[in-house]
Parts: sequence; structure tokens; C-alpha cells
Amino acid sequence: MYTHNCPVGLYGHACTRQQKNMNYALWDKMGVQFPILTDCRNCIAHILNGKTLDTSQKFQAIKNTAAASFRLVFTTEDEKIVCDTILRYKKAMQGNDCTSTNVDFTYGHYFRGVE
Repeated sequence: MYTHNCPVGLYGHACTRQQKNMNYALWDKMGVQFPILTDCRNCIAHILNGKTLDTSQKFQAIKNTAAASFRLVFTTEDEKIVCDTILRYKKAMQGNDCTSTNVDFTYGHYFRGVE
């Protein structure tokens, strides 16, 4: 999630370019940590999910929607995770089953109904 109401700036911390390397996070009621990446130049906070979003196992369902294109977005993942993820989605695009090696992942809200 991106927000111009930066939680870092809202709580009395003056944004500076030096804060790029500082660690900020929000925690939900279940104790899950949501890291915050700050873009102080543009006054934007990027609030990341505490788990990696990985829909590769259900890619065929996503592919069957009216979407014309798909994009993978990486933020803080290391090189191995990026490469493994790209390979998994390549397999999924070819119609092959693929299983995530990351045990701590989420489908996000992609497969939850609207209430």
C-alpha cells in the first residue's frame, strides 16, 4: 500500500533522506509486522505486507480474468527469491503446476470475496 500520510512523519519524526536505511514497521492485532519503506523526497510511505504475495499456484485463475497484462513487483526480496519467483511464474504461464518454496506467503485479497 502507498500512502501520502506517512506514519513515520505523522508521529513526530522529521523525514530526511537519511531515513532511507532506517527500519520502520506497523503491527496488526495478530502481531504480524508490516515493514514501511519511506520515500521522503516525495513524502510517500510504502507499507509492505508482512508476508510475500505469491499467486503463482493460482495463476491460471488470474489468467482467466480480463487482465491484458501482468506485472511482478519486488521490493526487499533478495536475488534468489526474485529468480525463484520469476521461474515459478514462467512455469505457471506455460500452464505447468508450480509450488512456492516460500512457506510464509499470502494470496493477498485476490481470492477473497467481497462482503
